[in-house]
This record gives sequence, C-alpha cells and structure tokens, in this order.
Amino acid sequence: MLADHFYWPKMRRDVDRYVKRCITCNKSKSKLKPHGLYTPLPAPTTPWEDISMDFVLGLPRTKRGHDSIFVVVDRFSKMSHFIACHKSDDASHIANLFFREIVRLHGVPKTIVSDRDVKFMSYFWKTLWRKLGTKLLFSTTCHPQTDGQTEVVNRTLSQLLRSMIKKNLKEWEDCLPHVEFAYNRAVHSTTELCPFEVVYGFKPITPLDLLPLPIHERVNMEASKRADFVRKIHVKTKELIEKKGKSNAARMNKKRKEILFKPGDMVWVHFRKDRFPKLRKSKLLPRGAGPYKVLAKINDNAYSIDLPVDEFGVSNSFNVADLTPYDGEDLGAYEEEASIAREGEEQLDKKMDVKLDMELDMKTSHGSAREEREACARGGDVQAGAQPGQSGVPGRQAPGRSDRLPRQISPIRTGSHACAGRAYPKPDARPVAIRSLARSKPDRPVPGPVDRPPGRPSPSLSRLDLSGLVIFVSFRPEVVLNPYISAQDAPN
Repeated sequence: MLADHFYWPKMRRDVDRYVKRCITCNKSKSKLKPHGLYTPLPAPTTPWEDISMDFVLGLPRTKRGHDSIFVVVDRFSKMSHFIACHKSDDASHIANLFFREIVRLHGVPKTIVSDRDVKFMSYFWKTLWRKLGTKLLFSTTCHPQTDGQTEVVNRTLSQLLRSMIKKNLKEWEDCLPHVEFAYNRAVHSTTELCPFEVVYGFKPITPLDLLPLPIHERVNMEASKRADFVRKIHVKTKELIEKKGKSNAARMNKKRKEILFKPGDMVWVHFRKDRFPKLRKSKLLPRGAGPYKVLAKINDNAYSIDLPVDEFGVSNSFNVADLTPYDGEDLGAYEEEASIAREGEEQLDKKMDVKLDMELDMKTSHGSAREEREACARGGDVQAGAQPGQSGVPGRQAPGRSDRLPRQISPIRTGSHACAGRAYPKPDARPVAIRSLARSKPDRPVPGPVDRPPGRPSPSLSRLDLSGLVIFVSFRPEVVLNPYISAQDAPN
C-alpha cells in the first residue's frame, strides 16, 4: 500500500526496520522463536547417581485412593521406577516414598533433575537435599524439553497402561509392577542394552527363560570376569549416551538459531498460553510484553528477566525461545535526531518571535499598545510610583531611533501574545526599564532616527524605538547593561 503512493531508495528495508521497532507490532505479533541450540545434559558415569523425576496426573482413583504416578528415572542406565501416589501428597510424603522405594535400593543420588512443581520448590524439599549434599537442578518454567527423558518415559508409560488395561480403568495400579518390569527389560535405543543389564550386568529371567535350554547356552561367569564385564558395560553405555546426544544435537540444531544475551540487554517476552493463561484468554489480547532488561545469564538457553513478579505472578527465568531482541534505536542516532529537532524548534521560535514583534510594532504605531503595556504593568510593575516616560509603563511615543534587539533581551508581550509559545521571559531574566538602547559592541554606531509618515507600521524590527519599554534581560558577561539599576537611574 505504501509503494502505491511513495517511493524512495531501500524503502522495504526502512519499513522493516520501522516495524521491528514498533511496540504495538511486537506485542501483537509475538510468537515462539527457534532460538537457542539444543544442549544435552552432561552424561553421567555411574548408575543411580544422576536421576530425574516427574508426575503423571489425571488418572482414575483406584481402590487404594491413588490417582497419580511418581516417576523416577536413572539418567545413566535409563532404569525407571513407577510409584503410585496421591495428587494431594505434599513434599514430606513424596520424600517418604522416595526413601522407601529408591534410596532403599540404589542409595542417595548426587543430582536430581525436575521441573518447578510446587512439591519440588518447597522449603522442606530444598532443605532436605541440601543437608544430604544432593544438588537440585530445576528446568525453566513451561519448558519440558529440559527434562525430555522423563517426558518420554511418561509417554511410554501411558502407552503401556492403555495396552494392558481392558474394561476397568481403575485397575491401572495392579498393572503397574508388570509395566515397570517390561520397560526395564526392554532394550533402550540409546544404550543398546536393557536397563537391567546396565545396572546388574545380566538380564533378569523372564517366563520364556524358564523353558529348558541347551547346556552350551547357559552362562556361568566367575566373579572377577563378571566385574570386568559390568565395567565394560558402563564404559560402553557412557560412550553411547554421548554419541546419541551429539547426533540429536546435530539433527535438532539444523533449524535453530543461536541467540545470546548479556546482562543489561533489552528483550521482548512472549506470553505462552500455558504459562500466562489469563493474558491469553482472548485472541485479541497482546501476545507479548516488554521491553524488559536481562538481569543474569543462567546458561546459553536460560536467562533471568526483570519481569514484575507482582504483576504477572510467574518466575522471572525464561527460555531463550520466549525472548526476542529489542531492536531499539541507537542512542547516538537518537541524540543526533534530538539535536536536529532542537535546532528546528529554535528556528521556529525565532520565526514566531519575528512575527510577534512585527505585530507589536504595528499595534504601537496605531496607538493600541499603550493600553496593553499599562495592563501588563498593573500585573507586574517593578517600579511603583515612577513617572511617565521614566517608568516601565511608557506613554505613547512617536517612532524614532531604532536598533535590533540583542539576543539577551526579550520584550514583554501582552494581550493575546502572552500565551503564545515562548512569549514569557526566561527564568533568569530581570525586569529593567530602558530609556535608550545601545549595542553591546561600541565599535558599531547606532543608526539615527528614520523619518516615516505617522501611523505607518515599521518596515522591520530594526526600526522599533524601545525608549521607555519594560524588558527582561538575561545577563551574560558581554552584556553592558547593569541588572540592578532602576528606571530613574537608567543612563541615557
């Protein structure tokens, strides 16, 4: 539409830059960006030292009253434990389940990866693991990709339960032990081994293994050989996990862009529907806000933003996919444009001063300025009791000697001109009465009176007689007028 009426070189580039800086456009067109490269978590080295946990909610209530599943996954061997629980269990109940089902079998972990669930963010949970020496690693809000392994396990668990449950949906708790054994007995795509074999060094017996087998297929290893075998399995598993992470990163990063921010940068924040449900309840509401300042860098894909927590009620940590750089105008360019605007304003003020002075001169020549000066003097006369011709309220005088006004002198404007633009005197100006005007540079002579017919307006501002006018003088070192003289003591 703009190209139908206008044209200038590189018009599309200028329009794109203008739209990128538009606040309304950024708020209404905000969306998730493919920012941030895929960064796998560090590969662990030993089973059950680095774990992750999550919950599967929304299940039918069983006869024992359970309606949720507490999922705990070993990040090294990929072994998982599925524990039935209540949705209303607090952090203390979850801690009891963890010690009864996990610590009893595998010991205390070194790190725990989880989302920002209320139970995991409670003071009891943080204090408990800080005293035990376990480091808690929380994902950013509404960014489940941080703990993607546990999310995949939850999806697989749901598929297995749907396959095993027939008519009565409340029997899912009875099927949970069988589902856990089947998952840990299956070969994992990353380690190319089943979790049981990675942890214990052998595969557990299944119903198929109870059948009689030939003697040469039975395995009987000595203790030392079994220990070496388990160590080799662990080394191979670690290598496979690192290899799988690199291949996934190379595949995912093809369509992603690395964006890095520094503390102090300004960014736009995208409103996710699951994180800001109240701000996304209507299709006509803005989908972003900003710009906000970056407070700290958590890692390459997570930042702390100076977001008003009281206003939005969410955590101030955001994934880089929710952030967009603020393309604000450069400070130097802004100052340059501001200086140009100030120069244009000064030129406009000068033109307005010329116009107002010409009107004042015309009113003086026609005899209409005397009443205006008297009205102004009644409101702010600084020389009470002065005689006409010597005070700041001059009588009507015929045009005579004239000269241009120095820059430090701004004449009083009255009547309708008192409200126009910069018609008022400057704050540092002092009122004085002038009986005659001389230039600050004495080497240039003052021109004599100019003869013109009475009543005819002055052809220019240089032909205005200032004798007896009250003026405001902004004093500078080169000004020769004394700011403390009165109308009676003013020199001729």
